[in-house]
Amino acid sequence: MGHAEIVSYSERNLSHSKMYYLPVHGVSKESLTTTKLRAVFDASAKTRNGTSLNDQLLAGLNLYPLLPAILIKFWTHCIAISADISKMFREIELQPDEKNFHRFFVRRRGRLTDCKMKILTFGVKSSPFLATQVLHHLADTKKFQFPQAAQVIIEDFYVDNCLSGADSVEAADSLHAQLCQLLSSAGMTLRKWCSNSEEFLKMVPESLREKADLEICDPLSSGKALDIHWNVKKDQFHVSIPEVPEVQSATKRSIAFTTAKVFDVLGIFSPSTIQPRILLQKLWTITSGLGYRSTRNNFRTMEEMAISIAHYCKLPNR
Repeated sequence: MGHAEIVSYSERNLSHSKMYYLPVHGVSKESLTTTKLRAVFDASAKTRNGTSLNDQLLAGLNLYPLLPAILIKFWTHCIAISADISKMFREIELQPDEKNFHRFFVRRRGRLTDCKMKILTFGVKSSPFLATQVLHHLADTKKFQFPQAAQVIIEDFYVDNCLSGADSVEAADSLHAQLCQLLSSAGMTLRKWCSNSEEFLKMVPESLREKADLEICDPLSSGKALDIHWNVKKDQFHVSIPEVPEVQSATKRSIAFTTAKVFDVLGIFSPSTIQPRILLQKLWTITSGLGYRSTRNNFRTMEEMAISIAHYCKLPNR
């Protein structure tokens, strides 16, 4: 796919200070609707001198808008739309002198071959900042040609996720066209389009629409907005309901782990999640060990949290 290249013979004997080899392994995630197996590079792996590539890099500025602000703004649009950039890191090329710090080994015909990445690499500390900076630079250079899309990229994008909208189907279609044209000028494609308007979605090619089954609702009416489930048909936000541990195996560790699974950046589900948090405070006054076995009453508190989230805690319609 052109993401990497074989290290040339003249570059194989570079000094250690001018190159770095990244450990790589595959990560499988069957819930993804696109790339189910991804190569993940470990830029935090220590070398013999006790340092890593990430130790030598800066993370860069935080260019992301506040996540609660994006979600609240998203909820104010009559026509809400979401999408994400397909393989955004893969569309941004590294500088020639930086590629040798992204080397790795592959096995070809039974022999190890030196390769190097040509594009931004997952797992490298600076990659998210560089990707976002490229988007902002693109928006700045195209703001007179695509003013609406440029503003959305600055204000309504979180990494490669777009959460925006418009007041009418016509305005949403205009925004869709501008975003696609602006990003395509840099070789990027917006996919997984999702909206509460079926009329708008008919204007989007079927191959670029969101098709994921996100477990909360049926697969034809669900989308996902930054780890928050969005029932498109009912136009409601949901969160995943954590699986409550069995009463025989419930410990402070499992209670804390289960409670932390509720991703609630807006604080919508606080009336439910506060119950196990109070329970954890009480348990810590009893014993300091994380393996302390919980009682049946404590188990009931966890069940009540899950039931409360499932039946009562949903963000209402617009």
